[in-house]
Amino acid sequence: MASSMEQLPNTIQRCHKPPNSELKIVSANVRGFHTNIGELTHSVIIKNNVDLVFVCETFLDSKVPDNYARVKGYSAWVRKDRSTQGGGVAFCYKETVSAQVVEPPTPVPGELELLALKITDSNGKGLLCVGCYRPPSQGTVLLDYLSENLDTFMTASQCDSVVVIGDLNQHTVRDAFNSLLVVHDMHNYVTFPTHRSGSSLDPVVTDLPPHTVQCYPLDFVGTSDHVAVLTRIQFRTPREESFTRTLWRWEAADWDALRAALKTTDWGAVLHGDANQQVRRLTQLLHALQARWVPHSDHKTKASDQPWFGPACRAASDAKHRAWRALKRHPTARNRLRHREATMHMNTMQTWAVEQWKANLKSKLRGGQVGCKQWWSLVKDQQGESRGTSIPALHRADGSIAHTARDKADLLAKHFAEKMCIPDPERPSPLLPQIVKETLETVNTNEEEVKVILANLDEKKAVAPQDISPRVLRQCAAELARPLASLFNHCLSNATWPEMWKGSSVVPLHKKNAKTEAKNYRPVSLLPVLSKVLETVVASRVTRHLERHHLLSNRQFGFRQGRSAADLHLLLSTEWSGALDQGKTTAVVALDIEGAFDKVWHAALTTKLRAIGVDGALLQLFENYLRDRHLKVIINGRESNPQPIRAGVPQGSCLGPLLWNVYVNDLMHLVPTAKAFADDITLSHSYGLEEEAAANHDINATLSRVAAWGRKWQVKFAAHKTQQLTINRTSRAPRLTFNGETLTPRDEVEVLGVTYDRKLTFRTHVERLAREASGKLASLRRISYLLDAKGLELLYKAQVRSSLEYACLAWGGAANKHLALLDKVQDRAARLIRNSELGLQPALHTLQHRRDVAGLTVMFKVQQQRVPHLQALRQPARHAEVTTRAVTRAPGELHQPRCRTWHHQRQFVNTYIGWWNEFVTVQPSVEGWTRQQFKTAVNVWLQQTNRERLSDRRH
Repeated sequence: MASSMEQLPNTIQRCHKPPNSELKIVSANVRGFHTNIGELTHSVIIKNNVDLVFVCETFLDSKVPDNYARVKGYSAWVRKDRSTQGGGVAFCYKETVSAQVVEPPTPVPGELELLALKITDSNGKGLLCVGCYRPPSQGTVLLDYLSENLDTFMTASQCDSVVVIGDLNQHTVRDAFNSLLVVHDMHNYVTFPTHRSGSSLDPVVTDLPPHTVQCYPLDFVGTSDHVAVLTRIQFRTPREESFTRTLWRWEAADWDALRAALKTTDWGAVLHGDANQQVRRLTQLLHALQARWVPHSDHKTKASDQPWFGPACRAASDAKHRAWRALKRHPTARNRLRHREATMHMNTMQTWAVEQWKANLKSKLRGGQVGCKQWWSLVKDQQGESRGTSIPALHRADGSIAHTARDKADLLAKHFAEKMCIPDPERPSPLLPQIVKETLETVNTNEEEVKVILANLDEKKAVAPQDISPRVLRQCAAELARPLASLFNHCLSNATWPEMWKGSSVVPLHKKNAKTEAKNYRPVSLLPVLSKVLETVVASRVTRHLERHHLLSNRQFGFRQGRSAADLHLLLSTEWSGALDQGKTTAVVALDIEGAFDKVWHAALTTKLRAIGVDGALLQLFENYLRDRHLKVIINGRESNPQPIRAGVPQGSCLGPLLWNVYVNDLMHLVPTAKAFADDITLSHSYGLEEEAAANHDINATLSRVAAWGRKWQVKFAAHKTQQLTINRTSRAPRLTFNGETLTPRDEVEVLGVTYDRKLTFRTHVERLAREASGKLASLRRISYLLDAKGLELLYKAQVRSSLEYACLAWGGAANKHLALLDKVQDRAARLIRNSELGLQPALHTLQHRRDVAGLTVMFKVQQQRVPHLQALRQPARHAEVTTRAVTRAPGELHQPRCRTWHHQRQFVNTYIGWWNEFVTVQPSVEGWTRQQFKTAVNVWLQQTNRERLSDRRH
């Protein structure tokens, strides 16, 4: 039997190249995922370019993150970990394969280790892949389960055939194994030894015809005593389409020549006629000038191409393919030699390209380029977070499959367009009175304003394929400002939004769950750059009008300058903690608006714009802006058919957020207890025990008003997603109903990324932060070999520490034992950075120090700068009954409110009033300081104060 194992490499050499309709599956007992993942990835998965991988005895547990050891171009590992030590099974599959996880239709006994996937071919036929592991001592329970349930399994998943793979140790239960084969008319195609002992323990069992299945042994996987098994199935999978990209060499552009051409342009010949004609001619002109003065070339590529696979590799690959075709047509010695030379050249070129790419990658990720936009792009690509991943075949509602890029684009475009609608678009809009006397009827712009906007465009923003590059607009801002100002004023005076600017090019972005379902994608809209420039002009005028007349609710924090979600969290936690300290109950309801931005009623939005004073030509411009909009989805260079947009505000636009705030503004005035960040609206009501009955009535009345407002303005609130939290020290909770459904009180509610619990301990939130940060550190560790200490520190601060500090002043009063978890995460990061270069300790402030600096800075904003939306936090000055020298020396001290509980004493106001009073005794006058001056002074003072206190404790 040893001789058989020695011949395994020769078996692989005799394998023929698989046809395009082949599905390649690898199954392996890895005997420890951590130990052998490198060998599995490089020597098995990548080398053999497999479509589906199943491994068993992974030895993983729930502490290992879901995205652990993800292979580029493949899904994350779908796992079933054993609750006790050892065992475990996992699947992963190529992103271009149409695969979905299938849940067993009948309960699986807890001790069984089994996973199932459905693979769909281009004809819509399904193959059920069942991966199993059966320990030698388990008995026949797994085989009995399969024997009894395979038919139900296949019927429920709508699969025509099945393949069962994994380590079954069938030699110890041979009768049960044979019974499974006989009952289901299946065959085992593994006829070679798979274990070092010479036994065959890893079968491939299927009911597919014999001529469609071939199995081959690969090598042992690392330290495992099992070989990997490669199964080739004649199974129709879609061939990935190539597409052509135009690569622009911006660094070689002749900007002087382009500017000179624009200076000599006869703009009168371009900018005449209606707005649509002017935009069409201007776009054609700029495209022609860009093509003339910016070197470019077309590059044929695929979404799954490796980053090192550039034009030279593509040319070598095409040359080899041409030589192969010539050899097939005429198998002469000359053609055979040419094919061999072309193959050698391609291999040499690819080897060189890989080495060059690795060297360039390291050089770009180290040294002076750390932190630039290209650096971030490369880092995210290495972490597997880039958006350029392939979209697998998508399932249609009728059960058919969309395989080609065009079919997938059409399916997603229809799905996105169907979401952008309302139940009754023809219903007349309710009327609203005008709430301001002064109206805003016209807008115009000038050359200087347009020039400033163009000069500040982000050159590296993604644009639609046929759009004008922002690089051209920015580099030629001076030359284009006057003609564009003329064009914009023409649009504004004629209340016309050009048709070419009403289209959205949509890139689908996966959210979560199965990638084969269209509902699991969200649209990222790319709007014409010039349209966004004009939107900037209009938005600035409308915003100025709203701010001048204080028309927007002060309780709306989204999309408003100087406001943030962290500010909202600070106000909510301070209000709720204060009520809890006084023994009151606070009922919290987090509303869920279905669709939100995608379901804004255009006629009603026009009514609300008129109510806030937008009228005349400007109102007509908004009506034209919203009318006849459309979208198209782009996948791998293929565009869908345009789909009409019947509702909603354009996401990704400059006007969209502003229009949303206008649309929900009357709801904020209708419900005084509501606070919002864009479409996340939270209601809260605090009351004492004696007010319980009245409060219950008031809260339900408020919810009824919200529901009625939604029906009136065609805004759908999802009652089943609306969350209720009762904050108190008892178990009593009000009985609330919303849209006909009774809300279920929860122990925890997530509001804008922060988890609030019934007693405001924030234990769950801090623990979740620590877990998520640990996962991010693992991702950072995996690419640490590419980065220097500077890069690792920057990456930690941006990706990990920023998440640890989000809204930290709201939950910073959590118990020290909970906050210590976050400190341990930072300590781990410091060790990782220190180990990267000469053991140097990174200069990281403690998380508590940074929270203290942030807290005192907010106190400065409240007390000195008097920021309007934070005035609920403002505290009165401290007054002494008898004037003392201390009070005279520190007139800026604040009154310290009394607390009933230790818990409330740790909250924001009580904590930072104490720090503030200490600081103003050292620095009595902070009037006239900028925020940055104050922050710098506080940072230095806190460091010195903490050192002195530490020294005192040591002595």
